[in-house]
Amino acid sequence: MYYFLPSAAVMPLLGNVLKLQFQRLTKKKTDTYMAGLTMFWGMVAVKHGAGALLQAMESVQAGVSAMALNKVWAPTLLVMSGAADKRIALRGTLALLQHMLTAMPADPLTARFASAAMGIAKTYNTSLSVLTATGDVLTNVSESFGGSYARLVCSDYPGYNFAPQPLKAMLLELNTATSGALVGVLGQCSPDAQQAYKEATA
Repeated sequence: MYYFLPSAAVMPLLGNVLKLQFQRLTKKKTDTYMAGLTMFWGMVAVKHGAGALLQAMESVQAGVSAMALNKVWAPTLLVMSGAADKRIALRGTLALLQHMLTAMPADPLTARFASAAMGIAKTYNTSLSVLTATGDVLTNVSESFGGSYARLVCSDYPGYNFAPQPLKAMLLELNTATSGALVGVLGQCSPDAQQAYKEATA
């Protein structure tokens, strides 16, 4: 049923969905569950905007968005394994980064996310081979996630918008959209993160 719900029907329920997610997180903080949350939040950010996602998180409890970013999203990016999972997480993280670079460019958390995104960017292009002929990456993600949250949030998104996209184009577009803020923030990150950006956009 969730596969076919229109966006207008799904988004008003997001606060309740997030509340249930946070409740489970306090009881069962497994790597698999945290990876699922990271991908789900990322796709919400891609489809509806990171600002809307963070606002929905704050509607659950003041300050919970900072906890989600610091304790779940950022650390999970460093330990995700599946190539398709990483691709979805990267797309979502870049959507989040665009919001952060605009709304909070000087926040240390923004630099942390920029560095984490570059850490998984290296595997992005090489992971395209896992896609099906239709480019539906969601059929290749972790089974428990692919059958629930992914389809729910992407139910009315034509092609899910997760078909292959060149990493170089995405990064350059993000840097342009933020008036060069991405490159500026990466200047505060590790040499490895800076090199990853240079290689990806060469």
